Amino acid sequence: INAISYIRNNYQHDLSLDTVAKSVFVSNYYLSHLFRDELNMTFSDYVNKVRMDEAIKLMKASGRSIQEIAQRSGFADASYFTKIFKKYHGITPKKYMSLYF
Repeated sequence: INAISYIRNNYQHDLSLDTVAKSVFVSNYYLSHLFRDELNMTFSDYVNKVRMDEAIKLMKASGRSIQEIAQRSGFADASYFTKIFKKYHGITPKKYMSLYF
């Protein structure tokens, strides 16, 4: 799906279903169903997964604050980033960094 490439190349920007659908010339409805049918996850879950993968890469490079990692991985707010990170990994980003890096 071209939408996947678009998300991977633009994860650090504000990504809405509408923005991505327009960029790949499909309706919001169609794109939403493609994610559910093909990837077995919602559009938002996929965007967050891409952002979480990037956050982990940034953590490995270390020397960055949680705020900077959040911003560079596409989250405008560090507290929201922490909430999503904990949902995906079961622990806070700070704890994750202390355990693995």
